[in-house]
Amino acid sequence: MVAYSAIMKHAIAALTLFSSLAFCPLAPAAESGKPLVHPLFCDHMVLQRGDRAPVWGWADPGTEVTVRFGRQKKTALAGTDGQWLVRLSPLAASAEPRELTISTTSGKEARIADVLVGDVWLCSGQSNMEMGIGACEATNDIRTADFPNIRLVTVPKRVAYSPVGLLECRWARCSPETLAAGGWGGFSAAGFYFGRKLHQELKIPIGLIHSSWAERLRRRGPARKRSRLCRTSASGFVSMKKRSRRRPQEPNVTTVLYNGMVAPLLPFAIKGAIWYQGESNADRAYQYRALLRP
Repeated sequence: MVAYSAIMKHAIAALTLFSSLAFCPLAPAAESGKPLVHPLFCDHMVLQRGDRAPVWGWADPGTEVTVRFGRQKKTALAGTDGQWLVRLSPLAASAEPRELTISTTSGKEARIADVLVGDVWLCSGQSNMEMGIGACEATNDIRTADFPNIRLVTVPKRVAYSPVGLLECRWARCSPETLAAGGWGGFSAAGFYFGRKLHQELKIPIGLIHSSWAERLRRRGPARKRSRLCRTSASGFVSMKKRSRRRPQEPNVTTVLYNGMVAPLLPFAIKGAIWYQGESNADRAYQYRALLRP
């Protein structure tokens, strides 16, 4: 059991501004089989304030797509690959639930309800980030976690040897029930405490995207062998890929977690990211000087 104070004492925040989510199973599909709007956009989501937030999806090539949010109306044509993208004009933070609508000239439509505008953060890392609040001495914090303007979503674990563009997940309003549900004791404890503090101090909606996987390299063998997993050259990646064919879901291979758990979020607009490392490779912490460099 890890107390809240211990989590906050050791949390490491690495801020970066790169362009981030939720599953909308009812969105009409384009002829290609891909959804009209990317699964990141669904009920209870948060749009990033102060940015030209992209909204994208797929339709039949040449189809005109219209996106409406508040007083804004944006249009785009689906390209030869069927993909379309619009960028909303910068929005001010707002806790007013509004509807985001996407429609096409062919009659297809998706309506996304209860959309807020605020700051969206990606919460990533290893076991210290994945550990849910239910695994901590935080019973009272769970019981009092009624924050409807904090929105939570967890990216499913996925290994991929090339970038993927879609995922299945849902945004949820933060409540004792949603905070404690799923995963390793519920939603990321470090992510929740970070988001709660921002929400209480900034008084704006906060979106938290949890995408992490507990590190298991310590059990894979001695440090000399584990160091091979940190190669970033093309030849090193090909070599690791060949060795991993016998274990296709092996997460300890360069780029496979980015491909499966970060690439599907792009180019969704976010404020930044926090990173909380695990402890099994604490002896190689210097590597993060390069890995977390913008």
